[in-house]
Amino acid sequence: MAGFNVRQSAGDVDAAWELTRRISPRDRVRVMKRDAYGRLDENSYPSFYRVGPSAPATPWCIRLADDAGLFRLLCFDFDGKDKHGVDAELMERAVDEADALAVILDELSIAYVLCQSSGTGGRHIWIAVPGGAPADVVASLARAARANYRTLDHGMLLNVREGAARPPLSPHRDGSSSTIIRGSLDVLTASRIVPDELIGLAAVLDERRPALRAAESAPSGPVDRSHRAHRQLTAAGAAHMGTIDGGSNPSWTGFMCLLAAANAGWSLADVEHAAKTAPGMEHYRTKNTGRGTRRRRSPAEARERLERQWAKAQQYAAVQRPLPVAREAARPHRARRHRARR
Repeated sequence: MAGFNVRQSAGDVDAAWELTRRISPRDRVRVMKRDAYGRLDENSYPSFYRVGPSAPATPWCIRLADDAGLFRLLCFDFDGKDKHGVDAELMERAVDEADALAVILDELSIAYVLCQSSGTGGRHIWIAVPGGAPADVVASLARAARANYRTLDHGMLLNVREGAARPPLSPHRDGSSSTIIRGSLDVLTASRIVPDELIGLAAVLDERRPALRAAESAPSGPVDRSHRAHRQLTAAGAAHMGTIDGGSNPSWTGFMCLLAAANAGWSLADVEHAAKTAPGMEHYRTKNTGRGTRRRRSPAEARERLERQWAKAQQYAAVQRPLPVAREAARPHRARRHRARR
């Protein structure tokens, strides 16, 4: 196929296009457009291409809703990029958060396909709703998911007219493709999911969303009550420290441990000590491989990761730290004196 990187064979593109033809809610997809030099530098899809026998010559994306405004497909897009590009720590968190949502979908018996969306490591979770889901149901679900997962780009789920994503198997402009990690394509071509199941999923996500004060959030999994930190923590902080294997979202749990430690006045030496054995600090000992397993970090990688995250936790704790009681108590007194002078 002319126009794709050499790593993307014609057979791969044909299989990707055949799937697109079967699941696209509309009769046209959006496609990338080459610049004057023949390059695909811009991550945009400005042109339309009719869904027919032949695949387009550049990468494409499919819109999630049909012409009637019903979502036939949902794509939860977890990405580890910031304004500078791919961030390794954010990408790890994106992988953990995609896995965490997958765990909830498994609990609710909602069938899905989990993909690595490109060579940079982002994740897409796909759900098909053959009868279509109303925009308000999907929007509520999207907001509930975003409240739980900060690496989730939920904009496409709020845009019933043009919300779109590259489908499973499809090529990326960097020469990689969207590859399936978990699930069968039959999930997308022969789904039986109905809107009520999405409403139930939103309710579960609402129930599990983090507290307004992050350090007071419930743990993301079972807790080893026998674990004892070497220094005092709040009950919530101790629960995060004791969360077995870091729970369903080890990167989030690990940061909650650091935040609890920062609020409790711990030092870097204290968190280094805890990171050696605390169940909830698994993220600082091992890394998610993205394939259902974790690998041990090198000592240098582990220390560098912990130091950076500890600095962020201290900054976050300082912002959320309440004013001293004495200053709070003085405010009403000053206000009364001010009113009296009037």
